[in-house]
Amino acid sequence: MSTLKEIAGLSGYAVSTVSVVLGGKAAQRGIPEATQKKILEAASRLNYKPNIAARALRDHDNQGMILIALFWSQDFRAPMMLRFLKGLRQNIESRSSGRDVKFVINFYDNDRLCEEPGLQSASYYHAAIICNASQKDMDFLEEARLSVPTVLYNRSSARYNSVVVEDSQFGEIAARAFASHKRRSTQVITSLAAFAGMETRRTVFAQTAKRLGMELRETLLCENSMAGGYEAAMRLLPVETLPESLFCGSDAIALGVLRALYEKKVSIPGQVELIAVGNGDKEQEIYAVPSLSVVALPMEQMASRCLDRLLEILAAPFAPVTQERLKIKYVPRESCGPIFVSQIPSGTQTDPAL
Repeated sequence: MSTLKEIAGLSGYAVSTVSVVLGGKAAQRGIPEATQKKILEAASRLNYKPNIAARALRDHDNQGMILIALFWSQDFRAPMMLRFLKGLRQNIESRSSGRDVKFVINFYDNDRLCEEPGLQSASYYHAAIICNASQKDMDFLEEARLSVPTVLYNRSSARYNSVVVEDSQFGEIAARAFASHKRRSTQVITSLAAFAGMETRRTVFAQTAKRLGMELRETLLCENSMAGGYEAAMRLLPVETLPESLFCGSDAIALGVLRALYEKKVSIPGQVELIAVGNGDKEQEIYAVPSLSVVALPMEQMASRCLDRLLEILAAPFAPVTQERLKIKYVPRESCGPIFVSQIPSGTQTDPAL
């Protein structure tokens, strides 16, 4: 994307003059029409596109408004954004007073956060919330000098404020639930790890299951979707003896698994118990047949706290960097019942079946 400096170089006028013309205030400043024409022709030749977000920051009618960029990766997590937006909306609606908050959603490709120009210029937004960063994206962030206050969603950093959960607990809670029901064998169905926390969940589940005396079978990898879960379960079903429990990397995968097991007349939870990471639509979990037990990611609460933390930073920009850690909950439903008390990890919350 072309810059004001490039347009100034091509047209022969100062950057300040170019800014006034492209900002639509040439007449107010008495800039001659011939000058305007040359600048606009240069902008057209360079395929300049006005930055609407930056214009909003300068607009006197919007004084007091905070413009926040939400960066969300374009992958299997795109549908999960609805829950995150719900949490932001609930936060905003709960505020009886204060500055007006607006959001600009920026979709980015995994591993390519470095290509987003808004992170390099303070003229685009007042602040940013970055979600779903991969390890490569995190490497970029740790090296970059971002020009806007930034909060990370579920990523740990010594340089940026963040709101996180303990990823290891997802795997530990699921394994302990199966062990408390005397399940003797187990297996993971998940996708390739898009970030380190996904691998942590799988690894800790495997370690805990082995420690609790369960036979651990080889992980089944699939696409992170209902179709992926269905296909993975169909690969599993020809096995003569099914595992007595399954831990799915997402509720989307689990819903596909449930469909395949239903078609093959496998009893849930009689023959096989199933728990998933609860990161998707809660209604799909509740109204699945059988309803889906999950270790729930508190996404709405995390979104709300990301916004709170960002507003705190804007009010006190030199405050120390903090990491806020929220608790996760085990939600037992029909696919796997409650954890027996002796197997509940310390600090774990449980919800009634909803």
